[in-house]
Amino acid sequence: MIVSVGLMEGLPSLEVELLGTFVDPSGARLGPGRVRLDSETTLSPVDPAAAAFAIDGVTIGIGFHWERKERQAFRGTLRLLRRPSGLTVVNDVPLEEYVTSVVSSEMSAACPPELLKAHAVISRSWLKGPSARAVVPPPPSAPGEVLRWYGREAHPDFEVCADDHCQRYQGITKAISPAAAEAVRATAGEMLLFDGEICDARFSKCCGGLTESYATAWDDAEVPYLVSFADGLEGPPPSDLEAFLRAAPAAFCNTADAGLLARILPGFDQETRDFYRWRVAYGAAELGEIVAARLGVDLGPIVALEPLARGPSGRIFRLRISGERGEVVVGKELEIRRALSRSHLYSSAFVVDRETGPGDEPRFVLRGGGWGHGVGLCQIGAAVMAERGFAYRAILAHYYPGTSVGAVPLPEREIRGPLDLDARSLRLLETHSILNVLNVVVLRIGDVGDLVGDAETADALIARVRAGHPELDEPEKAVAALEKTREVRDAVLAWIAAASEARTGSLRAELDLHAANLASAFDVLAARAAELGRRVPSADPWVRRSLAGLRENLAEAIRAIERNALGRWRIASGAGDRGPDAYLIEIDLSSRDGETLALPAVLEDVMRDLAANARKYTAPGGALRVTLAEDGDGLLLRVSDTGRGIPEEEIEEVVRFGRRGRPDGRRQFGGGYGLTKACYVAHAFGGRIWIRSAPGAGTTVTIRIPRPDR
Repeated sequence: MIVSVGLMEGLPSLEVELLGTFVDPSGARLGPGRVRLDSETTLSPVDPAAAAFAIDGVTIGIGFHWERKERQAFRGTLRLLRRPSGLTVVNDVPLEEYVTSVVSSEMSAACPPELLKAHAVISRSWLKGPSARAVVPPPPSAPGEVLRWYGREAHPDFEVCADDHCQRYQGITKAISPAAAEAVRATAGEMLLFDGEICDARFSKCCGGLTESYATAWDDAEVPYLVSFADGLEGPPPSDLEAFLRAAPAAFCNTADAGLLARILPGFDQETRDFYRWRVAYGAAELGEIVAARLGVDLGPIVALEPLARGPSGRIFRLRISGERGEVVVGKELEIRRALSRSHLYSSAFVVDRETGPGDEPRFVLRGGGWGHGVGLCQIGAAVMAERGFAYRAILAHYYPGTSVGAVPLPEREIRGPLDLDARSLRLLETHSILNVLNVVVLRIGDVGDLVGDAETADALIARVRAGHPELDEPEKAVAALEKTREVRDAVLAWIAAASEARTGSLRAELDLHAANLASAFDVLAARAAELGRRVPSADPWVRRSLAGLRENLAEAIRAIERNALGRWRIASGAGDRGPDAYLIEIDLSSRDGETLALPAVLEDVMRDLAANARKYTAPGGALRVTLAEDGDGLLLRVSDTGRGIPEEEIEEVVRFGRRGRPDGRRQFGGGYGLTKACYVAHAFGGRIWIRSAPGAGTTVTIRIPRPDR
């Protein structure tokens, strides 16, 4: 799933630094470098895993006491929309990348791992659950009353904003630690559920010792898991809420542990240390000016603040403000916080003391507790729970009573229909993986020519590589054609070696990287030629291979793809080596004798294709798993990933010849053959194929093939 995130609005133009190459709708390439944009456009990264864009002066904490401007960097697509107020800047980003950023933006990436996991689940659920739909709007305010609450319906041009009105999303600006990426991976696809439905997983920074009920902050609905309860208080919930707010009883979120707070709060949040209990004081005239500016109602100097209704945590949701020239009743929770502060009060859970200030001016002292609306998870309380050893599921069960954590069942389709392939299409299915490698060879030779300023030699070598392309359309001739590439290999590597010898520094290192990559690509071609030769029509389609050989061939194919990335991403050596730039790839091969496996020779090609596809449509930091095993009376091949997923309505369509996905999440018609080949091979050997997928939840392709009777 691709999430559209609003970054900025009302701009006359946008100056952005492109950290990589992007393509606009006309096909023109932009970047790397700074560009100024003043009209509607869409810039898509050529390499989504490596490219990013940076914007100076992005405002964060809008309207809150920590408001400031930052330079922020983002991956994904950049969209500009022209509106009457100016340009709206939107970032389109895959769901799991969005969640990883939110986890690191809302809390520090150095948080306890179980808190990061809990936050990954609720951030994902908040986006996909009931909060994604518009809340019930407030009724028209009665005379003398201001009644407001806010939901996500305020964003017509994008799904969510990047600031605290929704969830903090600061792209790749904040450090995304391996722990944050692992928390998202470990909970991939998991949602907070109540009666099988995704929950409205709201959260705030600090509840103040008592969580709040949903109706105090929004419409008057009862949400069974968004209720008020004591957050680690000793003894029964307090009956005197004003006395509770004047005291500071022990609770999960009542912590002064500087080391823990430094680990869990982003840098600007660490400036706020009085979150559990706080104090604000205003003179009568000053408060009247604030109310006039915030509500547009001139009451004159304030003479009284009278709470009319409190929620069970002590948060006021109806407040009468009286001044020398009139009065107004304000609600609900957030509107009260706005009305009584030039930014926002920490919360609406406060008591009011009227004192006498200098010159006998009345002075109002607000003594309060908590930071935010207090509904759902308390971020600081959850951090303390995690620090004390609570697992993420226990933390979520505490803050959302009656809920469970689980994956929403993904739609799975068995692909049954005929593929309607003509003779040429069948030949392309046989050789397309070879053509893909040859295209990589051609591209990288061209890159080397650009690096060393020798386009003439590069073009001559490319012509030699392409000389055998027409014969690849016929598998019977392909083996002989590929034999000729061995001579080209030696010439290409000798050319790069000579060029590297004459260079120094980073250019020499880059040339050496290209040489290693091209040597690997030529080795892959030789291996594919040998496999193709074994699959001539007269040969037995079933072969017996050692598990060690199958595993090594697949691992080498993945390493070759890694080398072709030229350092943009890497393969993790294990779960402990995970990071935002690394894929965790697990290969699970087994058989009854534990040493060999009988399989259709072409199935090894299918396995590689599916693994390559899974890597392509999964962002760095994600995970892939390949399983090949004897299962009952046949073979089981399953390839799963944590990538972008496929919309349910496209699951059957995506196997059609020439249909493929793009790494930026959009889909287009092109030269996609991998799933087509998998489907064709499964049916050709009397087997079946299923695809389970959903946007943002990854994809699993399962093939079962019966053993032949022999």
